[in-house]
Amino acid sequence: MPAAWPARFADHRVGIDCPMCGNDYSADDIGWGILLSRGEVSNAYLWRSGQARGYCVVIYTGRHVAEPTELTEAEATAFWLHTLALGRAIEQHYRPLKMNYQLLGDAIPHAHTHVVPRYQDDPAAGGPLPFTLLDPWIYLECGAGQYITPHADGIAPDPLTRPRQIAAATVTLTDIHDTGGAFYVETTGSDAAWTADEAPTGSGYAPGMRFAHDGTDMSSPWFRSMPRTRWSVAPAPGTLMVFGSQLAHGTEPVRAGRVRKFLTLFVSE
Repeated sequence: MPAAWPARFADHRVGIDCPMCGNDYSADDIGWGILLSRGEVSNAYLWRSGQARGYCVVIYTGRHVAEPTELTEAEATAFWLHTLALGRAIEQHYRPLKMNYQLLGDAIPHAHTHVVPRYQDDPAAGGPLPFTLLDPWIYLECGAGQYITPHADGIAPDPLTRPRQIAAATVTLTDIHDTGGAFYVETTGSDAAWTADEAPTGSGYAPGMRFAHDGTDMSSPWFRSMPRTRWSVAPAPGTLMVFGSQLAHGTEPVRAGRVRKFLTLFVSE
């Protein structure tokens, strides 16, 4: 089963509620990272959550751009020259064995480049660092009217191969009683959410284990029409909340202010 695209990906693709567009790029700290340098069309940040020493991200700040092909030649040149300047500074300071430059945008479709120094002792020699190591804690922020639609991530990227994303955990930094944006899970007695296939013997799952369908989210008519019971919770700031990848979940709309939280993924290797 392939990994599901993030909830509301199509909206983020065109800039609606894009979390990177919501950053204050005049600030020296955007929560996710600490400002290192300002370029002509981009800012470079030392990423707060990365485990790789010197891991940085260059974010395009001119406007919402999801794909590098949307940049003009002048914008692309300025963006890339700023990225290379950052890479040279990292090489000089940290003396890595190798440098990686990753422009992905699969989780947040806004032009940005991960600048990742690689070392002799890192755990993924010969290939890219897994994001569970590269960015183990993800910073999330929602403003008034924003929310996460109900969805189940599924055991990604494939429930029968390793590594397997089996659960997630969040730590809310805001008093949700004042702002809204409560977290919820949804349960159902319907069989529609599950594939017919059962996990084979020896796969590491309980006998009879089944898996959530692709498209277990609001993009699927069958999911929208499926009867669901919602269970909401407003944890106190600092509370760690853990939920399985096969559990439908989302958040209520934020009423006022901003809701901030960290999220991490639990992976079975």
